[in-house]
Amino acid sequence: MSNHPTESASELHRGIEGAIKAFERRLPIIERYGVTVQLAAEFSGISRSRIYELLAAGELEGKIIHGRRIVVVQSLLRMCGAAPSAKRKIC
Repeated sequence: MSNHPTESASELHRGIEGAIKAFERRLPIIERYGVTVQLAAEFSGISRSRIYELLAAGELEGKIIHGRRIVVVQSLLRMCGAAPSAKRKIC
């Protein structure tokens, strides 16, 4: 924390969400063990509902850690790498 009173008050008001966002900025997704369903959806470009469906079907690996659903990054990267490309040949 800084000695500047406005900055320290701002940091206190950020709360948990602010702390999580600050952490996400520091650690690239590829270096993490797992990410939230929300972050997995943002990274892959699919909906949170679809992420939950893929977890239920076993197509994505997930864990529940302290009551929070975590998507294992390596399974997310495998799924994204195995997905067909959006690029198509132009005839």
